[in-house]
Amino acid sequence: KNNGHIYFTSSLAGEIPVYRSSLYCSTKHAKNGFFYSLQQELLARESSVSLTIGSLGLILTKEISQLMAFGHPYPAWARGSLEECSRGVMEAYITRPQTMTYPRIAGMIYRANWYFDPHFHEGIIQRFKAKGTEGKGYKEVVEKGTSVDQRIKMGYQLGYGPGDK
Repeated sequence: KNNGHIYFTSSLAGEIPVYRSSLYCSTKHAKNGFFYSLQQELLARESSVSLTIGSLGLILTKEISQLMAFGHPYPAWARGSLEECSRGVMEAYITRPQTMTYPRIAGMIYRANWYFDPHFHEGIIQRFKAKGTEGKGYKEVVEKGTSVDQRIKMGYQLGYGPGDK
């Protein structure tokens, strides 16, 4: 009998939608669907191979911390340290739970709001929508970025390539 463990690293964005991240969220939702289904098949077959799906939220890496130094809309409970996240992933790899979420409180709050708060979508949009973009189309917002790098970044996030106008 073979023994083994699969740890799939995913994102909370694979469980709830995130404003301005439709491509990212859709790929994470697809992967989550595949791995949650695979997990059920392994359990149903009483396989000795276990599978943990790790849903990670906003992890404060060096690069993310630098970006957030200019202000951000994320509350403290929605952010987690790289060190604690690493510990949680290693613990989950050893203990083999079916799911692992970090930061745990962010996962609980986001999931509960997504399912039970009818105004959750509007709140997320207002929190993340750039100031001065009310009533304007996406292209106009992208074209008025503060720098070339920012316009390119925003363009890719919104589905526009560097040459699209």
